[in-house]
Amino acid sequence: MRTTQVAGFLAALLLLAGSSSRAASTLEELARRSRERRRQSDVRVYSDADLKAHHESTVVEKPLPEPPKAPRATTRSNAPQDRAYWRREKEKLDRDLARLDDERRRLELRLAELRARAQSRARRPPDPADAARRTVLEGSIAEVRGKSAALLDAFLERGRRSGALPGWLR
Repeated sequence: MRTTQVAGFLAALLLLAGSSSRAASTLEELARRSRERRRQSDVRVYSDADLKAHHESTVVEKPLPEPPKAPRATTRSNAPQDRAYWRREKEKLDRDLARLDDERRRLELRLAELRARAQSRARRPPDPADAARRTVLEGSIAEVRGKSAALLDAFLERGRRSGALPGWLR
């Protein structure tokens, strides 16, 4: 049994060797045909050697011109606005926003007091003056919120237009 296994293995090995030599000759023949076809075609094929020869023959000896320099700003209105400038502007904005936020909280407290007073008088008829005051306070709160948003939007837009980096405006 062992001899039959060895004989089978050797037969398979010989078969494989014969087919690989046939495949090698087939590959050689295919490569030869491909080279002949490329030689006969009108298309020019460039090799690395062609590119090196072309590069060596076309060396540019003329230096490139320097780009024009921008004039430096001398006045304060044209002065570059750096990170320190935008930090100061952001601090001013934060103070204005804090002032508006305090005003909004004060108005909201007054509105809450009016609502609480109206609830405590639930058994009595509602006072029309209180309803008018509530409407005015709600309008004032909306106006203060609008001012805050407008200030922030104007600051961000001014920074964007002047070319400030986004991190400087935070």
